[in-house]
Amino acid sequence: MTVEIEGLAERVTPFPVAASKYSGLHPVSGGGLVWLRWPISGALGETFANPADTSGRPTLEHFSITKARKSELASDLDWFAVSGDGTRLVVADEGELRAVPATEAGDGDSTVYLDLRRILHEVDPGAEWRQAFDEAGRIVRAYFWEPGMGGVDWTAVLDQYRPLVERVSSPTSSPTCCAR
Repeated sequence: MTVEIEGLAERVTPFPVAASKYSGLHPVSGGGLVWLRWPISGALGETFANPADTSGRPTLEHFSITKARKSELASDLDWFAVSGDGTRLVVADEGELRAVPATEAGDGDSTVYLDLRRILHEVDPGAEWRQAFDEAGRIVRAYFWEPGMGGVDWTAVLDQYRPLVERVSSPTSSPTCCAR
């Protein structure tokens, strides 16, 4: 990434926000940003605000860079995620999920409630373990600190332990082996 220093001050757009704790800053469609604002507890002079204290639940806020305006999208939520195209947000509130517009507070017409009870997720534990084993082996080979792996035949090591992975049959089972 290259940052053009010349004229940087003219390209900066300040957005005024109240003193608070913030997290989860994400861009959204239409030239905006969303984030979580957490309540601060404590009072200066008696006790000091603790940045690690997450008492209370956060508020989801939106700032429109083009309109230079901040608005509240949802209050007292657990978390949120931005859709791939940046036009919608998935908001979680005490186990309830809803999809809302990313730029304005949702109403009855624009809010979609997601019923997770209808989702079925089937898992093949053996296939998951094999995939995890293969992925871990690939990552170790790709990012090992020494390109030659210190003379270790990594393919042979993986081949040696692969039969143990084939014996896994449930999410909680682990293959047993004797140390040599």
